[in-house]
Amino acid sequence: MPKQTLERNYMPSILIKFGEKKFMEDLIYNGTIYFNTIEYFRKCEQKERGDSFEGTIELRNYTEEDDYRLTITLPDSGKQFSSGKFNYRKFLSDIRGNMYCLYSLNKQIVSQQSKFEIDQRMKKFGDTMVVITRPIDFLSAIIEQLKAKGIEYTMKPMNYYDHKSFSGKLDLFSKPDTHKHQNEFRIVLFDNSTEALPIQIGNIESYAHLVPASAIDNAEIGIHEVEL
Repeated sequence: MPKQTLERNYMPSILIKFGEKKFMEDLIYNGTIYFNTIEYFRKCEQKERGDSFEGTIELRNYTEEDDYRLTITLPDSGKQFSSGKFNYRKFLSDIRGNMYCLYSLNKQIVSQQSKFEIDQRMKKFGDTMVVITRPIDFLSAIIEQLKAKGIEYTMKPMNYYDHKSFSGKLDLFSKPDTHKHQNEFRIVLFDNSTEALPIQIGNIESYAHLVPASAIDNAEIGIHEVEL
């Protein structure tokens, strides 16, 4: 996977990182970006943070109308059980690499609802959020550090799919639509690592704000025309 520069078509207008206060303070004052392992997210039991489908590269859903049928036969009695609907998943056998995930907002996302609200489930990630109002500056600082370390990466929004009906190829930017409320923007590092990787980009207070996660309860989010 080649190194990439920022693609503006993928660029969110605002990025938000939810987490525990001490880690969010570390992010805003020191610019600490903690890339956890891909394997961690697959095995994590926390409902919002973990995803058992992580690392799935192919998903096939079969129904009663398909030519395939999953059967179980008991040799002693000859009794047979058959399933009219099942799915097949193909995983990466050895997931190496790291990733960093953020909540993202842009015009397309916000305009989908007449009154946009950040899903309350996001508060399960932690009691504090860092609101990043200049995503290009933030992501460019991360890229600079990754390039200095010679680490290959890709960054873009997640693609959400219906895991009960979708059949086809998947990648590390694909996620079941049960997580769609997370509006995730993801940075994946192809560094062949099985350990978490922290990097530091320095203080980001000039374009980021430390706010209690409870602020999403009353936040007004909308699209406003800019007068030139």
